[in-house]
Amino acid sequence: QKTKLSMYGAIALQSTKETEVRHILRRSLVWKIALATTLSLLMASISSWRMIADDKKNIKNPAALNEKRIESWSCDDFDDDTTITPSECGYVDREMCEQHCTSDWCQSMCGEMCSAGEGALCAYTKLSNLQDTCAQVEAELIKKGKSLVEELDIESNQKRVYEAACSRLTHQRNDSTHPRVCDHHAFCSFCAQSQECTQIVPKVPSPTRIESGGCAAAALGRIVSICDEFQYFSSALRNDDDESSDANILQHQQNKIERLRKIFYINCDNDIERRDFQESQLERIGIPYERFACVSGDTVEEVFASRGNTTKRFASKPLRNIREGIRAHTVGVWLSHYLLFELIASYANDKDKEGIYLILEDDALIPPEITAGDIDRAAASLPKDWAYASLNVHESICLEDKVNEDWFVKRGLTNASLFGSERVALGTCTPIQIDNQWQDPNILYLSAAAQLLRPSTAAHVTHWLDGLPIYHIDALLRTPSGAHLRSFQFKNNLISTATNLGETRRGHIFSSQNDHRLLRRRN
Repeated sequence: QKTKLSMYGAIALQSTKETEVRHILRRSLVWKIALATTLSLLMASISSWRMIADDKKNIKNPAALNEKRIESWSCDDFDDDTTITPSECGYVDREMCEQHCTSDWCQSMCGEMCSAGEGALCAYTKLSNLQDTCAQVEAELIKKGKSLVEELDIESNQKRVYEAACSRLTHQRNDSTHPRVCDHHAFCSFCAQSQECTQIVPKVPSPTRIESGGCAAAALGRIVSICDEFQYFSSALRNDDDESSDANILQHQQNKIERLRKIFYINCDNDIERRDFQESQLERIGIPYERFACVSGDTVEEVFASRGNTTKRFASKPLRNIREGIRAHTVGVWLSHYLLFELIASYANDKDKEGIYLILEDDALIPPEITAGDIDRAAASLPKDWAYASLNVHESICLEDKVNEDWFVKRGLTNASLFGSERVALGTCTPIQIDNQWQDPNILYLSAAAQLLRPSTAAHVTHWLDGLPIYHIDALLRTPSGAHLRSFQFKNNLISTATNLGETRRGHIFSSQNDHRLLRRRN
């Protein structure tokens, strides 16, 4: 009996050991499979990230980049006109235009199609028919008397914007109107068959989710440089030795110089200190000046009622989001500027009132060394079709907005915040800090302290404001592109602002520094 028990025990022990071995082998196999799967996924991720890293290194060489990407996806995958339609992709396109079709060239060529949700198609078409586009650009440059050398120098600032747009990642979405789906479809339909277009706009791989449409729109911002690189300009534009032609153009410009005719300063009835300050410094300038009484009131309703029908007509105009504590003041500032712009526009048919008008807020400070001649010389270098120009800014301007040695487009995104910092975050603005009054270099093109207008184009400014809700006037005078409102900013603060003046508003005294802290709470 003991022998049998020993035998059964040995058999049971052997069976247990065999079971344990099988479990060990099974677990080992599972681990091997899991390890192999993990390594496979890791290698795929490394490969994808290497491709993205290589893309960033090679973005300056689109042709080489295109060769690497050619197998990443097929146009056959995005050839469905019934699903990928303009109505489905329109909002994607409008977002693209808002961020990338900001240059004057892109707006003049494709601005209307951007509004229709077809901006990318327009940009691709312009690049696919590059020789025709360059002929159009050349004709425009000759018509405006522009120098090719000067234009190439100005456009050098746009190269960074182009490179940033060609490496911008989109947000991941899985629906049919994912930007990548619409973007690939547009690229395949309007760019892929053109060798020139694909050299300028690389065929982007799906893993990186880069938008080719934004790259094409940004490329139009440096279209003069592209046409020059492809050697599509004729000798008529390339000939830099025609001194007589340049001399004629210069003489014509000198004959057309508009002089500073009058200075207005906006001042509220209770701001006696500021009134005295302005009239003291304006006497020195030697140009006729006039006080323009500001529009004011304790409430928004009082502001709109303050001048009868002149201001009541704006009572139904929508207000953008403005903090309650400064709403009446902000509306009053808007109305003060608008009514003065409107007054200057009314001079358009009066030859005795032709010229340039300087508009000052009553804390504007004209440095002792600045003369009327300095203002005339600054105005003389403005683009000839300018509508609005600013001689003061807080805090920064953008390198990419330079149009000549003196002036920058006063550019901001549609519905941007008061400070306009969104462009810095998007990488479409390299800030050049002009002053440090608010100690934030990302504040862009803010200030209406010193402005230039002329009767012949002042109506363009009021028309621009007619289409926008009431908001802080300095923010509204930024433009999505120079094609919307010909609005420009001088390269430095020719006129600054005084920070030591008290300001009376309905019995309350504010300092400029307190105003700045209040402004910082406006957003």
